[in-house]
Amino acid sequence: GKKYWLFVLIWHRRGGKDLTSWNAAIEHGAENVETIKYGFPTGDMARDNLWESVTNNGLAFTDFIPMALRERKHRRDNGLNDSLKRVNFINGTSLRVMSFFKPGRARGGNSKLFVLSEIQMHDPRIIDIIEPIVEANGGIVIVNGTANGDSWLKYMLESWKNDPNVYVSVLTVDDTNVFTPEQMVKIRQRTIERFLARGQSEEEANAFVDQEYYCSFEAPVSGAYFGGGMRRAENENRIRDVPYDPLLRVNTYWDLGIDDSMSIWFVQLYANEIRVIDYYENSGEGLPFYFAELDKRGYVYGEHYAPHDIEVRELSSGMSRKETAMKLGINFKTVPKPNKKEEAISAIRTILPRCYFDKTKCDRGIKALKSYHKTWNEKMMRYENEPVHDWSSHATDAFSTLALTDPRALTNRAPTRRPQKRLNMMTRR
Repeated sequence: GKKYWLFVLIWHRRGGKDLTSWNAAIEHGAENVETIKYGFPTGDMARDNLWESVTNNGLAFTDFIPMALRERKHRRDNGLNDSLKRVNFINGTSLRVMSFFKPGRARGGNSKLFVLSEIQMHDPRIIDIIEPIVEANGGIVIVNGTANGDSWLKYMLESWKNDPNVYVSVLTVDDTNVFTPEQMVKIRQRTIERFLARGQSEEEANAFVDQEYYCSFEAPVSGAYFGGGMRRAENENRIRDVPYDPLLRVNTYWDLGIDDSMSIWFVQLYANEIRVIDYYENSGEGLPFYFAELDKRGYVYGEHYAPHDIEVRELSSGMSRKETAMKLGINFKTVPKPNKKEEAISAIRTILPRCYFDKTKCDRGIKALKSYHKTWNEKMMRYENEPVHDWSSHATDAFSTLALTDPRALTNRAPTRRPQKRLNMMTRR
């Protein structure tokens, strides 16, 4: 049959996408000798959604792996390594359920089958990491998930549908017999009642049902903090080409990562406009690497702003990263820590109407702002006023550095003359 490298399953909630993907992984591992990585956005999801989960019939997901297929040390050994969430097959295949919270974990092992569950919640870079691996070894990727509003998945799905080497399946409740029409009427009514009880609108409730059960991508990301603000920016044509103006200095606004990503927004200010011309993110590198990245862009820089933790002294050197940066030629201005996270979120909402985003250079940052969302309390069936820490957090935290800057520093009444020198890290000694 036709050779696909990617299988995309966008199915409605409770549509059986993980059960289908899991059985496909088991069958593939039984027929081939390979390393299989079955990844979730977080470790908790890997445990709760699959490794320790059961189906509607009460059968554990791990029970779908026949005992005869498992490598066992003795008769009473079930062949499951619960600490690693891994099972080895007698033919040499290794199947592991894991977290891809850090996308780099997909590297190593030369896996020939990857499964990405709840793809809408993964860091978008995970596909960039996996694709060259399976391209080189002839492997395949299975992704499954549910529609998640105006997110990065929406745009990737449009591209995948036009790729002859990608298989795409989109199933709503109208395509399956999981829920009857009568049940869907009840589900919609109960959802509306819950949303109204929480002070949300009937429109939001209907958008949620359409997203979860009818695979609609029209609503903002569920629980998104800035969904409305970013939608208005699009409607007002403030997400477009925003070229660098050589008459204006570029300020940078940072979120400092150690194990996590380091994120930088590049901004020019003119009158009441906040022109967001560029965004950069990476991880696992020191400050000299990022300063070199700044220099590569050829911008004329003004001020550099960082959050409060830039002044924390490191145990290894006894110096703060602010002091290290000064030795390298950059004097960061410290933005005070807000008393509560809500203050940073409110500050971002305040400045968004003034922002113009370059749609190409800021693409990842824009997607992050659209995706940044509240924590869903499954037990209470409501959103908590606490953001989820995921791939979108880094860009949003860096943007809060911009938003929390002294308002007087976010207005520039006239262009400045182009300075004679730019950062030019490459000439430093």
